[in-house]
Order: sequence, then structure tokens, then C-alpha cells
Amino acid sequence: MTETNIEQNLEEAATELKRKITGGSSKPAENTLKPQDKPESRQAQTDTDPENTQRPPEDSEEFTDAEAQLTDTQGSSEVPPSGAAREPVSGDDLEKETDKLERMVEDMEPSTGGDGTLSDRVEEALNKAEENRERMQEMSQGDLENELEELKAENRRLESQVQETRQRLDEATPDNLEGEVEDLREKNQRLEREVYEARERLDDMASDSVESDVEELRNENQQLEVELDEIREALSQVEGENDVLASGLERLTESPQDVTVRLSETDTDIEDVESHLESVDDRIDDVSEEVEEHDQEIESLHEKRRELAERLESLAHRVQDNEDGQKHLAQKLGSLSKEIDRYESRLYEEDAPQHMHNEKDRMREVLSDVSEAAQSEPAQGPAEPEQEEIEQELSAFQDQSPEVTEDDLKQLFELVEENSERLDQLSQQIQEQSSNEQDLSAVNQEIAGLRGRTQQNEREIQRILDTVEELSEILKTELKSGGL
Repeated sequence: MTETNIEQNLEEAATELKRKITGGSSKPAENTLKPQDKPESRQAQTDTDPENTQRPPEDSEEFTDAEAQLTDTQGSSEVPPSGAAREPVSGDDLEKETDKLERMVEDMEPSTGGDGTLSDRVEEALNKAEENRERMQEMSQGDLENELEELKAENRRLESQVQETRQRLDEATPDNLEGEVEDLREKNQRLEREVYEARERLDDMASDSVESDVEELRNENQQLEVELDEIREALSQVEGENDVLASGLERLTESPQDVTVRLSETDTDIEDVESHLESVDDRIDDVSEEVEEHDQEIESLHEKRRELAERLESLAHRVQDNEDGQKHLAQKLGSLSKEIDRYESRLYEEDAPQHMHNEKDRMREVLSDVSEAAQSEPAQGPAEPEQEEIEQELSAFQDQSPEVTEDDLKQLFELVEENSERLDQLSQQIQEQSSNEQDLSAVNQEIAGLRGRTQQNEREIQRILDTVEELSEILKTELKSGGL
């Protein structure tokens, strides 16, 4: 370092003065130096120091200015020119000068009394500046780099001054040595002030950056506190909603097994109702097909009824207007008796049900009564009671075969469709409100009512089927009679 070179030069000067005081020694001057203070050692150190490669040569402009400055300093110290005769220097004066130089060297050490030197303090300041630069690189990269460049330039300037000082020390004499040492002391103080100012500038830069960072952190902290208050309010609202939901969940989870069992039972009931409705739809389709097949037969039966009524009406008029009505009635009764006999034989052949045999017997009794009445009162007019009885039988026959109209079937289909739609709505309600026990009981009641209406529909359908069967039997009977 440059300060080390200064100390070495001062020690060399002190050694040279001691040698002169002792009256000169045959030993060369360089032998009194330490190994690291020899010129060869200094030259090696200068060659290995990368910064010393930038020192200006002796014939450069800077060296000329430094030499002029040294000349002025020497002139101010009133040192006589080299050609003038110097005054003799006593041994006491030289000893005092040597002690003074040694004290100056000691004063250049740090006030703490340690082994550190001014170069160590400068090195420490530079290290601290480097650490500050690295620490504040992200916040003030450009400013720190500029400051570092300034410090490097200052370091180069100091090295140049050290080189000049070394040259002046080589040329120094005991007369002007004190002035040179004083100049070096002033320069050292100035360097210390510059280093201290540079350190303060670095500290100020760091403190300004820290203050700005602290201010930013305070602003961010205030924003975070505001956001934290908002989050706390939102959390309080969410906690209230969670309490409401938790209470509802507790009510719903009081009897989960019962609700599950009821839901499974409800699903089973719905499946049963749906399957039953499907079977009802199938039966309705079958009935519709059968009704369509027998529409023509029923229509022909109505036509034969009307023909029978017309024939009976014309028969009544002929009996009233014709004196041979009794004979004609007897003949007609005979033909009816034959028809009844033929009808009876066909009933036995086809193994007809008992009520048809009963109907045949009743018709035979009516015919027998009419025959007896005709034989007991041959002179009287036509037997109106027998005719009325025949008409009553005809009306009874008409009453036994009520018509199944298309409106009845439409109403039945509409009722079944309404039940199907109601079942769909009920299924949706069960899915949406399965967690509510009261709704579940209402659904069960609705299913029970729907089941009752379904049974009523089944009875209605059964009645229609029975009516169709009766009409079919009557139609077969009329067709087999052959008289229509």
C-alpha cells in the first residue's frame, strides 16, 4: 500500500541520519534496512502491485509538477542551494531530528495503540465503502458506482503523491527533511479528512436510502392495516353466516338415519306407483284397442235395437187396427217360442253362463204369460200389459248396455296424465327438499293421496272393462239369437 511505502521511506531516512551521526559506516545503507525495505523488495512490491503499474514515470507531466511543488516547499524552508556551503550540523541536532522523525512515524499509527497503521485505516474505510456499495446496490447502484470510481481516482492520486514523495525523500537532506515530514503530515491529515468525508457520504447515502425504505414500509404497513380491518369485518360476517349454517346443519343432522330410511321408502313408493301407472297405461291401451275393435259391433247392435223398437211399434199399431191381431199375436208368440227354443239349444251348445239361462227362462215365462192372456181373452184387443212388459224388457236391456263414449276415455287418459305429471313434480320436490323432515311428511301425505286417487282410477278402469265385457256378452247373445 502507499502508506506502507511512506513509512518505509521515513524509516530509510531515519537510518540514513543515524548512519551520518555515527560518522559514517563502511556498511552500505541498504544493509541497515529490513529485508522488505530494500530497494529490490520495494521494486518487487511495485511490480506485483497492480495499482502501482499506473504510477506516472519520472519524465511525465505529473512528475514535473510534483518536482516543482517539492522545489517550492524546499524554498519555503529556506534550504540553501546545493552549491552553497552548508552550516555544520552537530550530533545533538541530528539526534533530535532522528527522534523527531521516529515520533512522526509513531504518530502516523492509529490512536488506539495497536499494530494497525494509516494504510490499515484507509483499507478499512475502503472495505467498508465496498460493503456499503454491495449492501445498497439495489437501491442506489449508480451513485455507489460513481463514488467507487471517485475513490479509485483518489487512490491513484495518492499513489502518485507517494511516488513523488519517494523521489523527494531520495533527494532529501537533513536540512529539508523536517519540512518534507511536515508536508507529509499535512497531506496525511488531509487524506484522513477526505477518507472521513467519503465515509460520511457513504453513511449519509445509506441512511437516506434506509429512511426512504422505512417511509415506504410505513406506508405499506398503513395500507396493510386498512386491508386487515376490512378482512376482519369480512371474517366477522362469514363467521355469522357460518353460525347460521352450522345451526341448520345441526337440525338436519339430528336424525340422518331416519331421513335416509324415509327417503329410501319414498323412492320405493314412487317406483311402485310408477310401475303401477305403467301397468295402468298398458291396460288402458288394451282397452282402447278392444273398444276400437268393438265399435262397429256396438254400432250394429244399436241399429238392431232401433229396428226392434220400430218393429214393436209397428206391431202395436197393427194389433190395435187389425181384428186378426190375436191370431197374429199367437203366431208371433209361437215364433218367439221357437226362437227361445233355438236360443236355449245354442246356449247349451256354447256352454253359456247361468245369467243368460236365467234371462232365457224369464223370457219364456213372459211368453207363457202372454200366451195365456191371449187365450183367456180372445175377443179383447191386443194385450197391452204384455207389450208394456216387452218394452220394459227392451228398456232394461238398453239400461244394461250403457255406451262407453270417447269423452269417457279422454277423461280417463287426462286423469292418468295428471297423475303422472304430479308424480314428476313430487319426485323433484323430494330431491330438492329431501333434507327437510316436514316437507318429507307432506310428500308422504301427497303420495298417500295420489295412491288413493290411483286406486280410484283403477276402479274406474275396472268398471269400464266390466261394462265392455257385458256389452260384448250381450252383443254375442244378440248375434246368436238371429232375430235381430
